[in-house]
Amino acid sequence: MKNLIFILIYMSIFSCSGKQEVDFLSIGLEEAFDVAKQKDKLVMVDFFSKTCMPCVRLVNTVFKDKLISKYINQQFISVKLTADTHDNYWELREYYNVVGLPTVIFFNSEGNEIDRNCGFNGDKKQYYQTIKDYVSNKNTLLILLANYKSDSLSIENNYNLAMKYVTRDELIKSYQYFSNVLNFDKNDQYGYHEKSQLYLALYKIRFDDEKSLLLNIIANSDNNEDVKLGYDYLFNFYEKHKDTSNYIVACNAAISRLPARDVAYWRLLNHYKSINDISMYLSTCKIAIANMPSNSSYYRNYARAVYQYKLIDNYDEAIEISKTALDINPDLDKIWYTLSLIYNELGYSDNATKAIEAAIKINPNKEEYKSTLKKYDSY
Repeated sequence: MKNLIFILIYMSIFSCSGKQEVDFLSIGLEEAFDVAKQKDKLVMVDFFSKTCMPCVRLVNTVFKDKLISKYINQQFISVKLTADTHDNYWELREYYNVVGLPTVIFFNSEGNEIDRNCGFNGDKKQYYQTIKDYVSNKNTLLILLANYKSDSLSIENNYNLAMKYVTRDELIKSYQYFSNVLNFDKNDQYGYHEKSQLYLALYKIRFDDEKSLLLNIIANSDNNEDVKLGYDYLFNFYEKHKDTSNYIVACNAAISRLPARDVAYWRLLNHYKSINDISMYLSTCKIAIANMPSNSSYYRNYARAVYQYKLIDNYDEAIEISKTALDINPDLDKIWYTLSLIYNELGYSDNATKAIEAAIKINPNKEEYKSTLKKYDSY
């Protein structure tokens, strides 16, 4: 039986060799280690959820890149672990201390962890370089710990180790080393103060419920990436403490500061939806559309809310907003569908039929669309 498993795995590897994406095998972790030994490769394990947007972005940006995927397939036996495909998914998450997603862990064939990547900031080149470093046994946690042990007063060693813990989603372990950076290099000759102060402020708000340091950094920093990260922690802080008023203030401040970043919009939309404040929901959609005209989701959310709450006075505007989105991208089946529902409500039967037919043409397998067309035809 074990030989049969290997044969099937090898067939999968060879048949997928022309793929321009990472070949994730449908096997368990222990089987992956066995195959890695046979093939003299390392093991890459992606803890994944299809509802995790950074997970999906990582797959589409990195694991479907032709050059990167070819390298990964040459060096690794890869497994994607999900709650749907592996019965022991949650047990493995606990065993390997996987807190958030995406988390990708790299092992040698004996099952010893080389290192891990937690989260994805969209930097494909950096992610690729990190993978190559791990293959070459460079800049891993063990290497950086050894460097620190050999010279604990080195500013470089302290900073590199602190940043390693950040990338491993172990902020709690970084505090000592970021503090050392500030203490050992009081004049900031190495240029590490800005990042060190940021992560110390993030530590404070997350573990000590102290937000003043982070608020000061957000107010004075001209580094948009740092500001984005700071707001994310601030949102979570206010949410944790159920401080709705400051939560709304922070979201609006983030939109004012970073109008093209959609996290704050989504947080506001979810809040207004939860308290059934449709007026503010629609207003936020329109602000998002103005600031991010290429993001179709806000057009659809506006039109969908207008239809769902039967806001007749807003129907014409919802139609125009939907048309604008379709002018940008005519392949948005969900917007065609919502547009058809609004047309039908207004009694524009021909327009409703044309809109739902457009949605079906784009997504012919959607039962909801087909049943809607049948309903229209029955009138």
